[in-house]
Amino acid sequence: MTIRIAINKNQEYYKSMQEQIVLENQYDGKSLLNKEIDKLYKRNKYVKGQNHFEEIIVKCAVIIEKMKKQKRVWSNRELNNQLEGGIYYYLNGFDNTISEFYRKPPKIISPDGHIVRSNSELIIDLWLNYHSIKHDYEPLIYKNKKVVIISDFYLPEYDCYIEYWGLEGDSEYEKRKLEKIKTYEELKLRLISIYNQDLNNLDKLLAKIKNVP
Repeated sequence: MTIRIAINKNQEYYKSMQEQIVLENQYDGKSLLNKEIDKLYKRNKYVKGQNHFEEIIVKCAVIIEKMKKQKRVWSNRELNNQLEGGIYYYLNGFDNTISEFYRKPPKIISPDGHIVRSNSELIIDLWLNYHSIKHDYEPLIYKNKKVVIISDFYLPEYDCYIEYWGLEGDSEYEKRKLEKIKTYEELKLRLISIYNQDLNNLDKLLAKIKNVP
């Protein structure tokens, strides 16, 4: 299920959302978008069948369209990636009651406009901003045209990904972490892993960015 297919199948609902949704600014739009996408991560609680799933996609698409017409804070790619990430989790049957797939809606605004999910991610984002390192938040990584990873950060100038592993000790989380690391290796993508103990020493750890093998 793609965003375009959902819109084409639900033209009447799409038109009604175009009329109903009114945004004062992009922050209002992002808040509403986060709320709708969070339903896809909480499928067992909020999504009532295939039609409702498609309507959520359509509503999110309309929100993104209206945000694009306002002063830009978030890039089109970042907004679409966020929605595609939610669709990916839903279609793969994941639910946020499983620790690794629990993804709280972004709520902490960094000075660069990224809305991150935790104070730890904010620390990393602020460090990158301070050192003027360009970065994307939660980029999608594809394999055979399918999303296989939602990374934490991507540094385009260094072609390097960053993953913050914040739930050490949980068996399901550890299993998923190993799967993600294996996927990075299979796709030959550069990865820097950050753990809780690294947050107080990011200068030493992230100084390796330029020399990531």
